[in-house]
Amino acid sequence: MSRKHKILFITQVISPSFSQDLKILEKHFDVTVYDFEVKKNAGKELVKWMLKNGSKYNLVYCWFGDVFATIAVLTSKFLRKKSMIMAGGYDTTFIPEINYGFLSSGRNRLYAKIHFGLADKVIPVDESLRAALMENLSLRGNNMVAVHTVYDSKFWQPEGKKEDVVVTTLGVNRERILRKGIDTYVSCAKRLPDVRFVVVGKISPDAKEFIKKAPRNVVFTDYIPEEELLNYYRRAKVYCQLSLYEGIPNALCEAMLCECVPVGTRVCGIPTAIGDAGYYVPYGDVEATTEAIKKALADGGKGKLARERIRNMFPLEKREKQLVEIINNLIVK
Repeated sequence: MSRKHKILFITQVISPSFSQDLKILEKHFDVTVYDFEVKKNAGKELVKWMLKNGSKYNLVYCWFGDVFATIAVLTSKFLRKKSMIMAGGYDTTFIPEINYGFLSSGRNRLYAKIHFGLADKVIPVDESLRAALMENLSLRGNNMVAVHTVYDSKFWQPEGKKEDVVVTTLGVNRERILRKGIDTYVSCAKRLPDVRFVVVGKISPDAKEFIKKAPRNVVFTDYIPEEELLNYYRRAKVYCQLSLYEGIPNALCEAMLCECVPVGTRVCGIPTAIGDAGYYVPYGDVEATTEAIKKALADGGKGKLARERIRNMFPLEKREKQLVEIINNLIVK
């Protein structure tokens, strides 16, 4: 058996997509995970650890383009090792109206320009994020290629009868109420009192007052496990992704695999996911969104189209093939 290349996988976010990439990499490489904790002297600890241990790795893979990626890429350059970064959305922009995005300060923009510019490969989850990095940081983008996230169609699959339920999945806090369009979602619920609206996700204390004012046909679940989330998707006819900015929304794609008809805004990676399998609305337009939800509730045929779109565009083996090919090509150079 040939010797496996060694990969250092650095992250500060544990998510289903992270776990998916880890499983892929562990099939083909010898992987070590470094969990970057946001705390005092965390950057110095990472530099010290990499200087001591980094020479034995062939490549450093940063899951997200935050400050730790600047440290990792620069230290990799010093050690003459290859580096790559997954860009997910937050790390590619700044939206001042809602104070959202990593590029919120001159210092962070400098960090981002360093690590996204110097990394051997940057893999944003959608082409729109590549374009955002090029525009926001004045980068040429020669080292960037979009590699979509992928989804398990065997787990996320429909079963049973659909109901007049509209669902959206996200953690609820003050910032996300605007960025994810939850305010629009709740306003639509007021106009459709006979339809059940469900918001699945962890509830932060700063969202309590907002939730109290929501109509009775809106249910906030707080955190639930994936198996229970699957049941909501199977029952719901419609999934809403009403965001101002997104990468490829994982929950949207998972719901579409369960034959939920999608209603979403035309921003970033949302149209990549929805294609012609759903309905589009302007961000924040309650009237247009209400009408789109009505059409989606009445149009069950698009649910099957939605599932087939995600199955065809984002199969598990696609990302695996792309990641392994990119990493092998980098290492042999």
